[in-house]
Amino acid sequence: MAQRLIRTICPHCKTEQKVDAVYLKKIGFPEEEISTAKFWRGAGCEACRQQGYQGRKGIYELLVVSEAIRPLVMNRANATEIAQRAIAAGMRTLRTDGWTKVKNGETTIEEVLRVTQIEEHLDTLGGDPKTEM
Repeated sequence: MAQRLIRTICPHCKTEQKVDAVYLKKIGFPEEEISTAKFWRGAGCEACRQQGYQGRKGIYELLVVSEAIRPLVMNRANATEIAQRAIAAGMRTLRTDGWTKVKNGETTIEEVLRVTQIEEHLDTLGGDPKTEM
């Protein structure tokens, strides 16, 4: 299990923001949700000391060692291969969980990018880690 703490948007100064679709594609935001998602940020107020954030929340990733994953681990496959197989089997990555919290208006795109690392397995899933940030 992996976890990170992300800052949550201040509820007192939360405002909607427009985000360019090209940028969202570049950072790996789910393309099928770009047209319907709303994005928020904190403008900064006295309640959050002009930070735009107030409080924290966890994002999580859990690798279940299933029958599909077990042989890879036993044969000492590299982490990228294991991650690719786990994602294909439905594992949610830290970044995926972060995107859910962005879509729910809990945090910002920038905060998810700040706390999640560039994932090597994105290269074979359509993203290019060299251009993510």
